[in-house]
Amino acid sequence: MARFPRIFLWVWERAEDLRFINPDEVGLAILAQTVIVEQKGLTVRPRMQPVQYPPGACTIAVVRVETRPSPPAKPAPELRERIVKEIISVIERGDSKAVKVDFDALRSERSFYRYLLMDFRVSLPPNVKVSMTALASWCIGDDWISNLPVDEAVPMLFRLGVDHDLITRRLRSGMGFRDRICKYSAGVSTDEIPPRLGSGLRVYVFSPERWTKDSVKDALKLVREIQ
Repeated sequence: MARFPRIFLWVWERAEDLRFINPDEVGLAILAQTVIVEQKGLTVRPRMQPVQYPPGACTIAVVRVETRPSPPAKPAPELRERIVKEIISVIERGDSKAVKVDFDALRSERSFYRYLLMDFRVSLPPNVKVSMTALASWCIGDDWISNLPVDEAVPMLFRLGVDHDLITRRLRSGMGFRDRICKYSAGVSTDEIPPRLGSGLRVYVFSPERWTKDSVKDALKLVREIQ
């Protein structure tokens, strides 16, 4: 993903007008749909709010995966096929250069996630990149993600909960993340200032409020200050 912008704005489920951004400066990671895996089957919730952006903007389609309750460790091929088709449909409908899967998998759901990503990767055109969000704790010794078939894993450095002090100390020490796929990007939020990050990372910036010209300007300043 070396040719992708170094800064992406998260565009979550709310109406956004981002026609003012400079496509040479930032990209957009846009929530496209939510896939809910339930015992009774699959529920797909498409994006309901419009988002506008300028021609030439680099976009990543984000697919949120939720489970109610946890799926079996090795889901039936039919279920995996349905989920993969739903995710691929996002690429087919739009102009995104990559797909980002957002799934806060519990420990019991890791095998399910691995099988899903494997099926997804082999079904995608080779020129489409695969990104995933990652709990920061997955990237400091949880080897389960080290060989997942993705082009990047984005450790989320906000809303850290019980891992806050551990992750913060590690970043301040300059140790960074151990797993290879976690070393090149990070997710931050405009309302939680993280410790200084390593230079050259791709940074995804989340805002709890609607994006404006001023908030985008502040986000770009934040990224400069922490790298």
